[in-house]
Amino acid sequence: MSKQHSIRIKSIYCGGTSGDKGTSSDELYLVCQSDAGIPVRVPAGFNKSYSMQKGKTWELDLVLGFDYEVLVTLWDHDLPFDPNTANYLQSHDFVAGSGSGSTKPLKNLDGAEYTINFTYID
Repeated sequence: MSKQHSIRIKSIYCGGTSGDKGTSSDELYLVCQSDAGIPVRVPAGFNKSYSMQKGKTWELDLVLGFDYEVLVTLWDHDLPFDPNTANYLQSHDFVAGSGSGSTKPLKNLDGAEYTINFTYID
């Protein structure tokens, strides 16, 4: 069954990393969950992540379909052999009619600051 709405995540910009007051790197991965369904990890794979440093942009072409909302959660995976040690960074809930552009910089108390650039498709 086709979803009514979709967004395309074009890139994620790192304005600061978690820990060490933003001077280290984050091993970033996303967990995307459409309409409270099955979570999908990006990049796919148990130990996969994308290394991010302050000022770096992760270029994506990720299309997410949904009827009501899609939750995108950013995680830092410092120890790839143990998924229980991943650190929650932040999340954004996209809804129908959310427009296009970018999220305001999403910050957490550990210094992580990320901006998601996206296009609302329909």
